[in-house]
Amino acid sequence: MLASLAGESGEFVSLLSCITLEERAELPANIGRYAFGIVRRGVLVRERVDSSGARTAVDAAGRGAYVPLGLSPGCTGYAASRVLLCVYREPNLEHISGQAKLAIDLMTLASETLERVERIAEARGRARGAERIEALHEALKEWLGPHGFEDLRQRDLAALLGMRTETVCRLLRARSRSIADLA
Repeated sequence: MLASLAGESGEFVSLLSCITLEERAELPANIGRYAFGIVRRGVLVRERVDSSGARTAVDAAGRGAYVPLGLSPGCTGYAASRVLLCVYREPNLEHISGQAKLAIDLMTLASETLERVERIAEARGRARGAERIEALHEALKEWLGPHGFEDLRQRDLAALLGMRTETVCRLLRARSRSIADLA
């Protein structure tokens, strides 16, 4: 996908920068000046911060995922693992509008982002904790690969599910026991 963003002439490359975030590092304070990013390596967890300062995790973006950045001031995020994030420096829509393939690629990535966030929200809305864990596992498996939980710590999973870390830990232990019993 990044190759199509670079284009034939390479003009778009000059608008891209790469940011490396070490594990647990927060997105830089100046991230709002970027329009979007594409995760090249690792997992980036995006959060919303409300007026009272409470944080709610809303997204877990893995390799190849599109991440809108220049949104509201209440958006923040952190690296669940070491992350390489390619960011588009400015919202220069004139540059994109003349390149149909690039515009289509960006729209496709934005649609995938919306679907990913909706699947996480759907998992969060399940009634039982075990159902939340299973629904999140299925959603993350699509974007982070078959081992979607491996790059995320239990507190990351808890943040995505809106649950206490202790509850997630207990549910994951019960889940692993039931999987072992089936084997």
